[in-house]
Amino acid sequence: MEQKAPPRLLVDIRQDQERDLLNLIPWGMRRGLFEVIIDDLIALLTAGGGMAIGAILSRKLRICDAYRNAANPAATVPNLLPTDKHDNETEGETSCEN
Repeated sequence: MEQKAPPRLLVDIRQDQERDLLNLIPWGMRRGLFEVIIDDLIALLTAGGGMAIGAILSRKLRICDAYRNAANPAATVPNLLPTDKHDNETEGETSCEN
């Protein structure tokens, strides 16, 4: 019986993203890391659907915020409802620094 190749997710990324991922993710950790991110994304989209997609694309919901909230359980969850302001962030900003 012929063995089927596992499904793959191919996504084009920028050169700077490739460089940063190669430098920041230890060898052998990429698959495990992205499996967890994909599983969590599927769970989020199952629960939140279109609103979750909008929150991610507008950067109202970010992995950085979840990390900060886990480090500080008393922190509040960010408001995901649309607003006119950008919460002191510029469009497309991805930094996790305060």
